[in-house]
Amino acid sequence: MRSTTAALLALCGHDPAAVQALQHLFRPAPHPWPSHIPAAERAAWTLPLDDLARWLAVDGRLAALVPARAERWPVVRQVAHVGGRLCAERALAALQGQASPALFHGHGLARRPDGSPHWPAGWTGSITHGPRSASAAVCATRWAGGLGIDSEEIPAPDIAADVAAVCCTARERLELTRSGALDPVQLAISFAAKEAYYKAVAPRVGRYVEFDEVEVTVIDPARRHCTVVVNGDRPDLQVLAPTAEARWAEVDGAVHLLLATR
Repeated sequence: MRSTTAALLALCGHDPAAVQALQHLFRPAPHPWPSHIPAAERAAWTLPLDDLARWLAVDGRLAALVPARAERWPVVRQVAHVGGRLCAERALAALQGQASPALFHGHGLARRPDGSPHWPAGWTGSITHGPRSASAAVCATRWAGGLGIDSEEIPAPDIAADVAAVCCTARERLELTRSGALDPVQLAISFAAKEAYYKAVAPRVGRYVEFDEVEVTVIDPARRHCTVVVNGDRPDLQVLAPTAEARWAEVDGAVHLLLATR
């Protein structure tokens, strides 16, 4: 399957103004990196979806960039999918030698048969789609066996209990209500950390990881750091990543979290 970049090159390769307009939409992703990964071997970008949707609405760009399996998706989901792929491919382009890529110089991200990203040898990464943005992060595998990022809107207090019932174990719910009312920010952190853990281990574990298979045991607001641990007897997860550390940033009512496994 061809990459999103290959489709973009075919679509806009002879339209420098369109390429430049797209390049101006990219922003550094808000997901904070762990300190042990050097800046030269990591990259993360985000695209605002409203701005991207306007760019994609011109000259049939969205239809040209959406893969066949996504043709029946709602437009908002298609835009988010394309945005995540473009962020990932821009990150790969920079890391593979193009500091300011125009059309990313063909550094595309191939797709696996199930549609998930196929990261090039020596690199690992993750993509997330939120209601307002799509983001991707990539780093060298010498620094992380797996990478997971996630962006979650902080839930309104009136739905926080329902969200907790979906993503938290009984022990986690008890911890989140220790000071009284359920803390929506810490709930969003827990949700994002579990999603990021799944993304980090999924390519190697080869299955879906349920919310109750891991727990967020430490949330440190001062350091904006949390720890994810495997819950119970999960031999495959215990071998791959019995614990994982994550960092987050809170920006515009959302938690943006990055988790790296060894």
